[in-house]
Amino acid sequence: MPYIDIAELEWDHVNEAHMLAAHGVTRTDVEEVCYGDPANILVEDTHTGRYRVMGPRHDGKILVVILNPKGSGRFYPVTAKPTKRQELRRYNDWKAGKQP
Repeated sequence: MPYIDIAELEWDHVNEAHMLAAHGVTRTDVEEVCYGDPANILVEDTHTGRYRVMGPRHDGKILVVILNPKGSGRFYPVTAKPTKRQELRRYNDWKAGKQP
């Protein structure tokens, strides 16, 4: 599991509008996950050089956030969505200390 230090998320009207319209996820939801307790954030590499970040919002609902690295701790949130069943199982297994 890679470690990333998220110092800043870069927002624009494109990524905010996409996440809300397509997935019902707000900027606040994404920030709750990305700036949350690192012990609750699962980070995975994707095949495109981005990161898949899974973690809870304040209400406990787990989200998947795709981040594109921009350098120096800055990331562009490409998309975010509620977890699918397989993603939630992978996250819960990780939290329980089970290896995939």
